[in-house]
Amino acid sequence: MSEFRPRLSLLCLVAFLALVGVFGVRAGFTTEPGLRAAQAWLVSPLPVTGAVKVADKSGPHAAGYVWSATRIESGIRLRGSVPTDEDRRTVLGMVKAHFPDLEVEDRLKINTGAPPQDQWLGAVSFGLKQLSHLKRGSARLLNVALKVDGEARSAADYMEVKKALAGPLPTGLTIAGESITAAPGPRSWWALVYLIGPGSLIAFSAYAYLLRTVRPVLATSYAYVNPVVAVGLGVTLGGEQLTGETWIALPLILGAVGLIARGRS
Repeated sequence: MSEFRPRLSLLCLVAFLALVGVFGVRAGFTTEPGLRAAQAWLVSPLPVTGAVKVADKSGPHAAGYVWSATRIESGIRLRGSVPTDEDRRTVLGMVKAHFPDLEVEDRLKINTGAPPQDQWLGAVSFGLKQLSHLKRGSARLLNVALKVDGEARSAADYMEVKKALAGPLPTGLTIAGESITAAPGPRSWWALVYLIGPGSLIAFSAYAYLLRTVRPVLATSYAYVNPVVAVGLGVTLGGEQLTGETWIALPLILGAVGLIARGRS
C-alpha cells in the first residue's frame, strides 16, 4: 500500500491540473498575443468619434471608420460612426431583427469617411449576426475589418460563429481577429468526471491490483482488449463509422501488441 500512495498522489495532482485547465478555458484565459499586438486598435476601448488615428503616419490611410456593437445581459450598446441618418435607421432595424427582446442604447454619430455603403452595411449585418450567437461580447469594425470576441451561448453557437468567420464573407469584409469562448456543456463535464474517476483512478487501481495478484502476462492482457473496446464505444456512442482502413488497421494493431507481449514473455 505504501508503494501505491505516491502513484495515487500523482493521479490526484493530474486530476487537479485538468480541473484548472478546464476552468482556465471557461474563464477565457487563452490568448493570442501576436494577433493582439498586430491589432492593438481593436483591443483598446473604442472611441465614439468617426475618425480614429491607428498609426503615426500621414495620408488618406491614417484614419479608420469605427463602429461597434456590444452585447451585455440586458441590452445592446452601439458606439462609433454611421454615414447617414438613413443608415442609422437601417442599422437599428438590423439590431431589432437580431435582438428583438433586448434594449438598444444608440450612441452612433453621423460622420463622413465611411467605406462604400453596401460593403459597410454588409459588414455591420454580418457582425450583428455573429453577435447574436454570443451570451455577451462585442463586434467591432475598423472600416470593413471585423473583430468578434465574447462568450458563446452554447457549443452549437460557438461552432456557428467559428464556421461563419472561416467561411465565405460578405464582399470586402476581412476578419481582423476573434476571441470566442464557450462554457463546457453537460457532456464535457461528464467526460471529465469519467476521465478522473473510472478512466484514471479506478482503472489504475485495478491494474495495480492485478499486478500484485496475477501473472504479469495476464495483467497486461488489457492491451488486447482496449483497441476493440475503444472502437466499439466510438461506433455506438460517438457515431463513428468503420471504414476499410479501420478494418485493416485493427488486426495490425492487435497483432503488433501480441508480438510485443510474446517477445517480453
